[in-house]
Amino acid sequence: MEQKQKQSDMNEIKEMFDFIRENMQVMDGKLSDVIKELRDTKLENAAMKTEIKAQGMKIANLEREIRKKNLIFKGIMEDETEDFELTKHKTIKICESLGVPIKPEFDVDQVRRIGKQIPGKPRPILLQLTTTNKKFEILGKTKGLRGSNIWIDEDYPKEIQEERKILVSEMKEAWKNGEKAQLRYNKLIINDEVYDASNIINRSQLANIITPTRRENPI
Repeated sequence: MEQKQKQSDMNEIKEMFDFIRENMQVMDGKLSDVIKELRDTKLENAAMKTEIKAQGMKIANLEREIRKKNLIFKGIMEDETEDFELTKHKTIKICESLGVPIKPEFDVDQVRRIGKQIPGKPRPILLQLTTTNKKFEILGKTKGLRGSNIWIDEDYPKEIQEERKILVSEMKEAWKNGEKAQLRYNKLIINDEVYDASNIINRSQLANIITPTRRENPI
């Protein structure tokens, strides 16, 4: 009788372990499915991020292509009743004063004021030229505007403008330190090393760390 009870208990234990093993196998299978699904989702997300990045680059390149013949004129007084023709006339006169002849019918695609009107503050003028040659001809003569309140710059996207503000500040600092620095679009070249807005700050911080503190000469 006792032997039969032991055998019965053993059978129950075996059945319990078999049940547990079967459930663990089922759970392992489900876990494998979940892991595979997560892995597939991760790969899909990575592919999507790559695609979004590629599309962003295409849009940026397209915008750069659209703007490559444009110039921005700032500081030109704006009349209350100023119309398109007067804006164009003022812009062309500035170019001619720099020694760059402009033929509106051939050289100019469009001229207009941009931005929100603010009393007492003239809006910038966007000059869309038909060729990049004429654009660079004008840029090459901008030294003639020194001493005036008017300046001319390329038409950069807003994010590039923000990056250039950071880089211009660092470029001036490099000049103060006697370093050779040149700004090209959204890249700053200092002593043949290329920086952008994301890593130029690291260079400044490193320079502050390694620059020795000046000590007063003992009396």
